Amino acid sequence: MPTPTIETEHLLMRPFCAEDLDALTRILSKPEVMRYIADGQPRSREQTRATLQPILQHWERYGFGW
Repeated sequence: MPTPTIETEHLLMRPFCAEDLDALTRILSKPEVMRYIADGQPRSREQTRATLQPILQHWERYGFGW
């Protein structure tokens, strides 16, 4: 099954991949980003990895997800 993507002049939406860990860690480690997400606490690299792994597994298994 092809990977779904949506691309415009200013945006590229695609499923997460393992290579997104560093970029996602930079985003989720910021208090101002996490303020209204989950418990509001910034995430470490390992916490981000623990969040990303099930997302990747779900995509692999079912072909859809975040």
